[in-house]
Formats: sequence, C-alpha cells, structure tokens
Amino acid sequence: NCLHCYINLPANDQEARSQELSFEEIRSIVDEAVEMGCLWWLITGGVKDHIVILFFYLLHQ
Repeated sequence: NCLHCYINLPANDQEARSQELSFEEIRSIVDEAVEMGCLWWLITGGVKDHIVILFFYLLHQ
C-alpha cells in the first residue's frame, strides 16, 4: 500500500490481485508492441515477483 499511489489499494485486496496480468500476458503485449514499432517503455507501480525478468525481457527487445 504505497501512500503516493493513485490507486492506493490495500496489499491484501484479492479482487485487485486476481485482475493483474500474468508474465505471459505482459510478454505477449510487449511482443505485439515491438512488432508495432514501440521503442521505449515506462514501468510504474507495484512490485511484481517477475519484475527483474520483465526488465531484462524488455531490455533485449
């Protein structure tokens, strides 16, 4: 629960957690965006278990 977050949901909000994208869904979006010519990324909010893997995936696209 980050005080500066505009969403400001409790960390244990299971409904919100159930709507988060999986790494596979994010990777699919990244791949599609790269095909469309995306050149840079801005990542904000939350701490995901796979953030380091996602960072390196984006770095090598």
